[in-house]
Amino acid sequence: MKLTAIGRYYLILLLLILFAGFRREVNLLLLLSAFMAGPLVFHLFLPRWIVRGISLKRTVPESVFPGEKCYFTVELSTLSFFRFGGVTVDARPGGAKFQLESVRESSEAGKARQTLRYSATFDHRGEYTLPDVTVCSDYPFGYTCARRTFSDGAQILVLPKFASRFPSCPDIPTDEATTGQTRPHFLPSMGDFCGLRPFQRGDLPGRIHWRASARHDALLVQQNDAPQQTHFALVADFTDDDDARFEQAVSIVAAVVHEMLRGPERRYFHTSLSLKIIGRKIVVLTSASTEDFYYAAMRELAIVERRDPSLSVELPEESENLWVLRSQDGFVEESLRETAFSPSDTASAGRG
Repeated sequence: MKLTAIGRYYLILLLLILFAGFRREVNLLLLLSAFMAGPLVFHLFLPRWIVRGISLKRTVPESVFPGEKCYFTVELSTLSFFRFGGVTVDARPGGAKFQLESVRESSEAGKARQTLRYSATFDHRGEYTLPDVTVCSDYPFGYTCARRTFSDGAQILVLPKFASRFPSCPDIPTDEATTGQTRPHFLPSMGDFCGLRPFQRGDLPGRIHWRASARHDALLVQQNDAPQQTHFALVADFTDDDDARFEQAVSIVAAVVHEMLRGPERRYFHTSLSLKIIGRKIVVLTSASTEDFYYAAMRELAIVERRDPSLSVELPEESENLWVLRSQDGFVEESLRETAFSPSDTASAGRG
């Protein structure tokens, strides 16, 4: 509880009138000062009572992408007769462009609710802990202000941007010769052709058998046999001294992990994946032993920091099922190839 600017001026005026009443022995001034003291004393209790009767719930998204507008809500509820008199809320997230979108009030079974909807945009990947929410009330005249802080430890994970192109790796074959559809080089074989079936929503256009579709006057796609069981290991070395190159490498590794585990061709095969991230600290994740491997991998890539180039690290040799990505390689333009997805297709890349 503290005096506001208006409250301080009011108190000074009250003390001057009280001093003049005693000095001049004017009863009317003393009576006036007594009347003026009433609202001030009343103000010492009512705002505090209002904020103590408020309960708060904050809802935030689990993960977003840099530059993507996200929304979160702060819901206040109270049984107080004064509802949300003079109440203001400070829920600004640190590190974000912030805006209050709407305020909605409702009442049910004697309980008043106020829902504030905010939007925020985060420019950089990382894990952000939202600051505490502060609720203030200066009801009714604004002489004093009572504050209450709600701490819920809410966090938002800002995922790394997904690169739209990957480093080429010609040692691992593609399906271009058999299906006419190029695919990222790290995806395993989709199995042998075993027949045709009607086109379904979500099928890749490259799997449409156009000649058979023309004969039957309906879209048909080729169907493969049982998916291939594959284990793939990815080692990401973020030992670098260049910020732009380091961020590009993080985006590429995030895109590779997404394509292998959540990409459009994921349903054609099963892949177990091991991921070793070499940054300021070394992290090893395995899909077989890590709960919600996709989210855990994205979180580590969101918070990874580059490794000091003066620190040496031993890297394994590449093979068909082991791929080593080095941030210092730079991923020059000639070594990149287009993929079948773009970052705009990954709006639901959070934990699902």
